[in-house]
Amino acid sequence: MLIEARPEPPAEELLAFASTSALTLGLYELDGQLVSGNPAFLKIATHNRLETLAAILPADGSVDDWASRLGSQIRLQFEANLDTERGTRLFRCELRLVRTQHQRPRAMLSLFDLTDQRVSETEQDRKSTRLNSSHVS
Repeated sequence: MLIEARPEPPAEELLAFASTSALTLGLYELDGQLVSGNPAFLKIATHNRLETLAAILPADGSVDDWASRLGSQIRLQFEANLDTERGTRLFRCELRLVRTQHQRPRAMLSLFDLTDQRVSETEQDRKSTRLNSSHVS
């Protein structure tokens, strides 16, 4: 079996790919300034004023040192409520260190909408609770 190892594509290629898919990706400098993003990200960034990463980072300070931590970790994850055209939605946010064609490291922010999943989980929990309480009676 032959397995070919290829280097990870540059961040610009990822953004180009994401512009035609459901991915929501933004690219930031390591000082936290927004460089670019795919159309889905730029819509959310505009609604929420995400010109800097500080605008989306958790207020509890859990990832304040994100730039230094990205060098030693694969990714940082946190959740954020963001305004969208569909109202306020809950997103899982992932920050990863990426190399661009200019070989300058940057931070790629990926957003994954969790809202529908959480609503479904809550509904299942309620059904389960009702079933369990009906068996007890």
